[in-house]
Amino acid sequence: MSPSRNEQPEGREERGEENGVRHPQESNGVGLNSHPTQNGRETALRTRDATNSLAVIGNLEDADVVLVLTPLMPQVSGDPDDTSDPFECFGRALESRHHRIRHLPYDNGSGITGTLRQFIRQSNVIILVLADSEAAGRTPQINVEHAHITVATAGDDKRVIIVVADSSSESWRRLDEFPTVIQAADYSRASLERTVSVIFREF
Repeated sequence: MSPSRNEQPEGREERGEENGVRHPQESNGVGLNSHPTQNGRETALRTRDATNSLAVIGNLEDADVVLVLTPLMPQVSGDPDDTSDPFECFGRALESRHHRIRHLPYDNGSGITGTLRQFIRQSNVIILVLADSEAAGRTPQINVEHAHITVATAGDDKRVIIVVADSSSESWRRLDEFPTVIQAADYSRASLERTVSVIFREF
């Protein structure tokens, strides 16, 4: 994969980076400090990418494995008869860009188990989705510990992209210490598919 974390400063400056921090231009409603909102047809997102991990995603080798960890959640519609995985469309959208996607669910209660940590160690890039299924009418209570465990397991030689699937400022603030975070308004199909476009910098 390229570029690496050890890339020379000259290379970073050519892409508009300073002190190792990438400053993406705002485009299609996606900007470094843009607040997630619904605007009818599209879902805007807020992004932070201090380690240029999204550039790495755009330059994956064919053999690179991307692990996608998504929480077990009910459908956004709240339909009790619909027991399908709301993140299936997310995995398929990623697979349409890169063929080596390993999509695994996790339970918010059990968290990132030992089995999942083994998969993290075997992957090149990890995309961790955080969401709260009981967020209606209150501030979502995402479990940041899942992110801490994922990053610690991945180590310094792997990229971790965190997607938080709610638009609250509190959730964004609680992820301040993580370098690459994408915040979507929710985990609806439109929001998740737009998130994939941001991950692959299609804007």
